[in-house]
Amino acid sequence: MVSVWGMRSSFGQEGAQFFLWGQGQLRILLILGKFMRAMVSMLAVNQYILWGILLGGFVALYLAASCPHLVKGVTLLNATPFWRFLLNPARSPLLSKMFPWAGTFPLPSIVRRLTETVYVQKISDPRSMQGILKQVYADHSTNVDKVFSRIIETTQHPAAAASFASIMCAPKGQISFEEALPRCQRQGTPISLMYGREDPWVRPIWGIKAKRQVPESPYYEISTAGRCPHDEVPE
Repeated sequence: MVSVWGMRSSFGQEGAQFFLWGQGQLRILLILGKFMRAMVSMLAVNQYILWGILLGGFVALYLAASCPHLVKGVTLLNATPFWRFLLNPARSPLLSKMFPWAGTFPLPSIVRRLTETVYVQKISDPRSMQGILKQVYADHSTNVDKVFSRIIETTQHPAAAASFASIMCAPKGQISFEEALPRCQRQGTPISLMYGREDPWVRPIWGIKAKRQVPESPYYEISTAGRCPHDEVPE
C-alpha cells in the first residue's frame, strides 16, 4: 500500500488513504469511502469537512464530488488540478488501448528497468530531493530536516520504485478536477480555495481558474509561501 499525502478531517485525525490493488485496477476511492464511513461511524457524525494539500486536494475534491453524503465541505490548499496523463478506459475505451498497462503489479519488464534506472539516478538521490525542497519552499530559512528525512526514508523502501511507476502510469479518474468543482457546487458542498503565492508548480493562476468555476467560493493567496504553506506559515 502507498500513502496518499495531504488529507485530514476536521477532527484533526490523520487521514490514512491507501491504494488497494484488486482485479487489475487501482481502487483509491473505494478505500477512501470505506475509511470515511468507518470514521463517521466511530465518531457518530454525519459528514466531514475535509482539507486537502497538493495531490490530497485533488483526492479530497474527488471524494466530495463522488460521495456528497460523506462530505460537508472542502478546503483546497495548493490543490493539484490534474494528475495522471493516461486515459481512463471507461471514458476513452479505444484510445486507452494504445497503452493497456494501467499501473498494476507486476510491472512490465521494460517499465521496471526504465523506472529503476531513473529512480535510482534521480528521484531517490538525496541531492535531488534537496534541490526540489529549495524550489518548493519560498522561505529557505524554514527547517525542512524532518520533511527531508521522511522523504528519504520513503524513497529507500524496497517497493518505492515500483510504487512510483504504478502511480505515474495509472489512468485518470472518472471525474476531472474541472468537473468535480461545479459538481460539488451543484450538490451544495462549499469549497474554500487557498494557494501559496510563490508556489513554483501550481501557481495561483490555477486557483484563479478554479475560482471562476465556483465564484461564490472564498479564495486566498498566502505570501510568503510556496508549495507547502501549511509548513511554512502554519499560522
